[in-house]
Amino acid sequence: MNDATAPGKSLVAQELIWSLGSLLAGLLLVPAMVYLVGSRMFGAYKGTGAIAGLSGFYSDYARDLGSLHLTAWTLALGPIVLVYAIRLILGHLNFQFSWLRKPLKNPDESITP
Repeated sequence: MNDATAPGKSLVAQELIWSLGSLLAGLLLVPAMVYLVGSRMFGAYKGTGAIAGLSGFYSDYARDLGSLHLTAWTLALGPIVLVYAIRLILGHLNFQFSWLRKPLKNPDESITP
């Protein structure tokens, strides 16, 4: 088996893809959704600088990330935390109920944990 098809490498690549995708969603998509919902509910975004609208929102968001504001970092890291929390819960449930997938030796035998 060559290194390109090694199971460990594909798992690392999968983890990297999920992590980067979640991080990009947190940095780009979630703020856009927050802006759209906020502009529909509260009106146009004025911003703190000379730039208004979505670009002003992203400008303020980037400044808040650089200033280590908790709200900005919650938006940025929210998707990756959510993905790993769901995977942790599903992995735990998968482990808890793995006895359900064991084949029975005798079809008349009942399933007990």
